[in-house]
Amino acid sequence: PRVEKKQETINSSSTTITSANAGGSLENVTPLKPMVTIEALNKKGNVKVLIRAAVDTCSDRAMITVRLKEKLKLKSRYVDLETTTFSGHAGPRPLGEVTVTIKPHFSGDFRLKVEALVYETLIGKSARVNSALILPNKLAEGIQVADYDFDKDAEIDMILGTAEYAAILKNGMIRLDENLILQNSELGYFLAGQIPKKQQ
Repeated sequence: PRVEKKQETINSSSTTITSANAGGSLENVTPLKPMVTIEALNKKGNVKVLIRAAVDTCSDRAMITVRLKEKLKLKSRYVDLETTTFSGHAGPRPLGEVTVTIKPHFSGDFRLKVEALVYETLIGKSARVNSALILPNKLAEGIQVADYDFDKDAEIDMILGTAEYAAILKNGMIRLDENLILQNSELGYFLAGQIPKKQQ
């Protein structure tokens, strides 16, 4: 069935950044969008896929790719949304909406049901970060990292928005330097902040 047409703003930090962060000129630093490796499950829980997801605190809605929808054999609902980016430009129309459950890539009881818009593609690949310059000591301390493959290129199949960010956040933050932190979450500790481009 059709739903009433409505306009919705999809605020995404993957759009153009217009101001420099405290760590220096944007020409010299790379902002890190927090990444998590999670299991995505269908409604019955009998199909699950290990995926890479971005945590975007400026995105009003969660989003997934058509590829992930098809892997999970999800049924999509029709939506008629006019989306705009953070900068006010018209965004792509979603191809539907699905319900997907996510859980950490490690054992645990946490589950989160997510209502996500479906798009052909999202933000492409995640930025590659040199692991030797960031985490060796923290990994040795037994920190449960949300994304052990942060130092590898990977396709992004899901974006978790502001509602999901609020749902996964936990107490506990480790500052690695003045511009880089490890933030605790239900999905493990994820990297956030920015690094000099020479460290990529």
